[in-house]
Amino acid sequence: MNKLFINLTLISISLLLSCTDPNSTEEMNWSDFPEIIEVVNGPAYRQFTEDFNHFINELDRTRKDLLTTYIERALQKPLTLSASCNCDNGDRSCSASGWFSDCCICCSSSRAAVCGTYFGIASCRCEDLPQPRLQNEGDITGVSKVMVYPQNIAKFIKQANNYGINTVEIQSSFLDFIKSI
Repeated sequence: MNKLFINLTLISISLLLSCTDPNSTEEMNWSDFPEIIEVVNGPAYRQFTEDFNHFINELDRTRKDLLTTYIERALQKPLTLSASCNCDNGDRSCSASGWFSDCCICCSSSRAAVCGTYFGIASCRCEDLPQPRLQNEGDITGVSKVMVYPQNIAKFIKQANNYGINTVEIQSSFLDFIKSI
């Protein structure tokens, strides 16, 4: 049943995106996107988060403050962590929750689990422990689960556009990410 729901959601997104002009911020309607999607922390998600960070870092102070206020108001609503990982005994784990996504990760005991948020986007990864060793053996990435909230991202992009911020590139990146899942 769950797989059927996911497949129907993906078909709906595909149909929606095939009819959407990626250069038109006026036509992007946040309610057209699913409320929550579970994704693998793969290249498409990493590319979107990099593009998002670039978008935020390129804003002038005034516009960044406007969007910070917008997110802070949105965060006043209670958040529940949707991503949950069932780690093996002895694994290191952490989780992070933001307005745009949640994540959790399991790392082998030889690695450190590192989680946090930046401007509403959650990030979870495994890193080497700061100890000397001859060779870094074992898993490289860890097991990660990311829950993304496309409606919140679309609302944010629409609000940024309403503030007069050029959102063409971040909207294109967001739509590319949605198409990839």
